Amino acid sequence: AHHATKIVVGGVAEGLETDHRPTFFEGVALIVTNLLNRTQPDYAIFWEKDYQQLATIRRLVDDLDIPVKVIGAEIARDNHGLALSSRNKYLDRNGLAIARKLNKIIQFIIPIER
Repeated sequence: AHHATKIVVGGVAEGLETDHRPTFFEGVALIVTNLLNRTQPDYAIFWEKDYQQLATIRRLVDDLDIPVKVIGAEIARDNHGLALSSRNKYLDRNGLAIARKLNKIIQFIIPIER
């Protein structure tokens, strides 16, 4: 169903992802707000892998005074150190090898604390 209500989160939700999908975080904000309102959890855990999304949800919860503690979950990685992602299933063997090499290069340049 199409929703007429929009939730626009400023600051952390501007740029990066929205440069390519301008209304992406409006959709995330509406879905997460509905989920939190319906379930009213004490805690909500989101992956740190989607850091801009995590920051957007934290801003949303803070700005709307939603009584939930948002927790960032550590990035789950495969045996080669590549972040687990449903998108990786679209990579063929060569693409996966390239992604793992790029990940090692990035970790060399910007070490990740573990």
